[in-house]
Amino acid sequence: MKLNDIPNIAKSGCGGYPANIIMLTCDAFGVLPPIARLTAEKTMFHFLSGYTAKVAGTDAGVFEKDAFFGLDIPTSCTGVPGDVLNPRNTRADKKMYDEAVTRLVGMFKENFEKYAPTVTAMWRVSCK
Repeated sequence: MKLNDIPNIAKSGCGGYPANIIMLTCDAFGVLPPIARLTAEKTMFHFLSGYTAKVAGTDAGVFEKDAFFGLDIPTSCTGVPGDVLNPRNTRADKKMYDEAVTRLVGMFKENFEKYAPTVTAMWRVSCK
């Protein structure tokens, strides 16, 4: 298949801003939620931080805030078992989970420091 074979392609190679972005992730730590709603700032932060690089539309509804990453996690999603939406709920040892999250948060913050001088003040505040 060639790019020109895709229906509705913008032949100029430029399009408008997307209304929704879906980031597929693979979390070697097992602490990131499988589904989350991110603000524009959090999306940029996770993109820059390599949200998916640490490993060699949900239904409308209620969301709860993840305490560590500030992500909105759905409390329900059609076709997804509710107990897996928040990864902490899948762990028997909650303390071990919390330690893994704390370690990963530290790695995200450390990694982001190389971008901090080039991002706006709003970004730096929203990505802490």
